[in-house]
Amino acid sequence: MPIRNSDKGFSAESDARICVSSERRMSKLENGLRGSLKGSDQNPSLGQTIQEKAQEAADQVQPAWKSVVKILIDIVITVAVTVAIAALAASGVGLVAAIGLAALIGATGALVKQGANDLIDGKMSSWQTYATQAGFGAVGGVLQLVGLRGAEKAAGLLTEK
Repeated sequence: MPIRNSDKGFSAESDARICVSSERRMSKLENGLRGSLKGSDQNPSLGQTIQEKAQEAADQVQPAWKSVVKILIDIVITVAVTVAIAALAASGVGLVAAIGLAALIGATGALVKQGANDLIDGKMSSWQTYATQAGFGAVGGVLQLVGLRGAEKAAGLLTEK
């Protein structure tokens, strides 16, 4: 019988210690969480950090009109470059001059697009960005010329008897 009583005493005492220990841990956890919400000198509060990060994210979102205007500018410039290169292809200038002029037209179109996008965004891109865009535009202009000249030749072959 004494063994059973000591067993019950041990169990009740263990339960009491576990409860007290759990309550202390819960209290420390609660204080820690409340402290993180309030913040300290070294650590800003969680609420403040969330507000700052949300504002940074909101500042990076551009208004929808900017995207629409950029697309419209891209379309207008692309059409203008295509028309200019088509006129060049139809003009009958020599091949070397046509390639040079097509590259110049394409590069100019790309530079105007980049400048317009920078103006809309209110920032200035680096010269490397402009140089890259000019290179891509020049290649695009030459490819358009080759495509138009090739289409012209193919049409001539199809209509010849």
